[in-house]
Amino acid sequence: MPELPEIFIFARDMRRELVGRTIRSVEVLQPKSLNVPPEEFEAALREAEIRDVTPRGKWLRVETTRGWLLLNLGMGGEILLICHGGRGELPEKRRLVFDLDGGGGAGEDASLIVNFWWFGYAITPPTLPSTR
Repeated sequence: MPELPEIFIFARDMRRELVGRTIRSVEVLQPKSLNVPPEEFEAALREAEIRDVTPRGKWLRVETTRGWLLLNLGMGGEILLICHGGRGELPEKRRLVFDLDGGGGAGEDASLIVNFWWFGYAITPPTLPSTR
């Protein structure tokens, strides 16, 4: 189970690698892990540019130009970034796959692989309600 220090490291590393990239496609392999129907989740994030990644408790908040993606890795989740020219080989265990562009041509195309036990949320419009 990722603890708070690991969540901060995930957020830092994801911010460094993902900000400026656009989500070209979303593949949902486990619809039960979402809080919305897969089609709505995909539509909310497809073609969204990633603006920031921040930790909030044990959640990872990914701010995009089209709203927010919230990830909780639960008891045994993992996030992998696979850089490649095409889709390449993906790990067998995965719940979500986000195909990303190279960030304005500066880097390689990539796939962000998410395997988690809890939920991925897509929230639109691009304002996240305060939890204070």
